[in-house]
Amino acid sequence: MSNSSDLKDKINEVIQSLKVKNQYRTLTKISSHGPTISIDGKSYVSFASNDYLGLSIDKEVIQQAQKIFLDFGIGSGSSRLVSGNHNLYEELESSIANFKNSEGCLVFGSGYLANLGLIQSLMGSHDLILLDRLSHNSLFSAAKLTKSTLKIFEHNSLNSLSGRLEKYRKNYRNCLVVTESVFSMDGDLSPYDHLQEICRQYNATLMIDDAHGLGVINNGKGASFGQALPSNVILTGTLSKAIGSYGGYVCANTSVIDLLTNKANTLIYSTSLPPFVIAAANFSLKKIRENVAIVKTLSEKIDLFKQSIGIDSDSAIFPFKFNDEQDAINASDHLKEYGFFVPAIRPPTVPKNSSRLRFSLSAIHDDHSLKRCAEVLLDYVS
Repeated sequence: MSNSSDLKDKINEVIQSLKVKNQYRTLTKISSHGPTISIDGKSYVSFASNDYLGLSIDKEVIQQAQKIFLDFGIGSGSSRLVSGNHNLYEELESSIANFKNSEGCLVFGSGYLANLGLIQSLMGSHDLILLDRLSHNSLFSAAKLTKSTLKIFEHNSLNSLSGRLEKYRKNYRNCLVVTESVFSMDGDLSPYDHLQEICRQYNATLMIDDAHGLGVINNGKGASFGQALPSNVILTGTLSKAIGSYGGYVCANTSVIDLLTNKANTLIYSTSLPPFVIAAANFSLKKIRENVAIVKTLSEKIDLFKQSIGIDSDSAIFPFKFNDEQDAINASDHLKEYGFFVPAIRPPTVPKNSSRLRFSLSAIHDDHSLKRCAEVLLDYVS
């Protein structure tokens, strides 16, 4: 029988193993404001934030949140199904649904909670889940918490997905294919429109995590299918990236939304979002819908950085890869010496031998910082 001493030894063993592999992490005290981050009293230009449009510090958004904050206080006090379903939720969910051309929308406490709640509610022991190999941790975690059969298809490969469906689909009641619109570590886009067509052929549902797409691709709409979200597609996303606030959402037909309201544990048993957070998200979304200039500004920054660093990307994410974890750490440290904060991303967040610097661009980065950071890195690795 194990005891506390055995557990302590196991913990120490795991920590030591992480240190040997250069995968050990610590929490650092950080103060950030827009594109600037302060670490241990020193300021850096940050390329680590997913605040793609700078809306987290937008004065109009802040003023809107402050008004609701003063009227309704800090917290919501309860879960949505008890007494925490503030009337601001209805306006936000309606706005998201309209923006994404969806029948319905349900807001969760975070994007992670939305993904867990959706997959666990939909899928059971007689079902099949097919995940893109590079899907986000939340999607893998959700799939593993179900009793469904889980299979992986190769990243963005239509042939691989078709092959898996041809081989396995007939053996299961329901099938959920899971991908992302923009992949968070590589910044590449999925061929989600073609994936949707394949799913329709095999009577499968396509789930797209649009966390890094909304506000960035397709003139800010993120993953989009035109006039109406197809009946076999479900979108999830977050309010904490381009929206600049906090929370997550699911867009789907009304029957799926009704199911989630009744079955999603991550909604039912979580305290609802504070009203001022909901108000901020709704106002930010309104700005994205009505002001195409902020999305265009981000696109211009992306184009400038492409030219400066020599990496192509269709999103605001640029990976600069190294085979070795320590090489990525050293490059990150070198950039800090010149006033730039670009964290080293290492396994298990990314696959083995693909450690990288992950540049995350924002509309509020100035052009000089973009060009100078790329110049410093290229001089270092040349």
